[in-house]
Amino acid sequence: SLLDEKEGIYKIHYPYYGTYTGTILNGFEHGTGSFEFTNGHIYSGSFHNGKRHGKGLIRIPSNLYTQSNAKMFYCEFSHGATYKIPDDLKKIINKTKCYQI
Repeated sequence: SLLDEKEGIYKIHYPYYGTYTGTILNGFEHGTGSFEFTNGHIYSGSFHNGKRHGKGLIRIPSNLYTQSNAKMFYCEFSHGATYKIPDDLKKIINKTKCYQI
């Protein structure tokens, strides 16, 4: 992979999934970053070795084109599942320590 030995801050587009913007360590999303899914959902927060880990915010807009009237959730993850699954955020909110804000 092109990211195998990369470190620093990057913006990476994953076809079919979305775009990650944030820190990379040893080729993995690690530290602080955000991922905007193709369906408009956004996760911003902590990553550890390519997975959500620690505190973060999930934004689920009611309108994909304007991002208006979005629902916001504060969540705490412990080595969460990979974040590259487009429709997983609604399911994650139900299974994780999340609070609507």
